[in-house]
Amino acid sequence: MTHSVKDPEGLTEQMELTCDEIAGDSSERRNRTLWRLSVISAVLLPLGFLTGLMAINLGDMPGADAPRAFSEFPPGSWA
Repeated sequence: MTHSVKDPEGLTEQMELTCDEIAGDSSERRNRTLWRLSVISAVLLPLGFLTGLMAINLGDMPGADAPRAFSEFPPGSWA
């Protein structure tokens, strides 16, 4: 306590350094978490799109009888 009273500027610098270190650790943890969420999203979003696309009912859609309609998917996969 006596040391901190004699050198308030040193104490202030030490507190700023500690705050910067805590902020850096927090930022690093946040970046790791966001990277993981980005990877998970990059994998799951296209899968969700394909699942939704395969689940559509083409029987009642206009143009479903056209020969080139939905040519990317075989007729056996239509619900």
